[in-house]
Amino acid sequence: MYLETDRAGLKQDISVSITYQRDYVLRRNETVTRDDDQEFTLQFDGSVEVLAAERGEATKLSVSVEHFTKTEDDETEDVLPAGTVVIVEGGGK
Repeated sequence: MYLETDRAGLKQDISVSITYQRDYVLRRNETVTRDDDQEFTLQFDGSVEVLAAERGEATKLSVSVEHFTKTEDDETEDVLPAGTVVIVEGGGK
C-alpha cells in the first residue's frame, strides 16, 4: 500500500470491495477436458495508521481489521477476524 505523507500519526478509515472472476477452459486435441469458473468477493473495512514516514512516504503502517470476509458460492467466511492488526513495513514505489 503506497501512502504519501510526511508524518507519522495520520489515520484513515478504509473500505474496499474486490470481485475476482476467472473463466477457465482446458482443451486437448480440440476436446474440452475441463471447463471451470471461479468468482468470489473480498470485503474489507478497517483503518490504516502511519507509524513511520520517510521522505514523504509511509514506511510503516498499522492496518486494523474491522471486517474482512470472502464470499464465494453464497457462503461467507472471515479472512481475518475483527480486531486483527497487521503491521506493514517497506519503502519504494
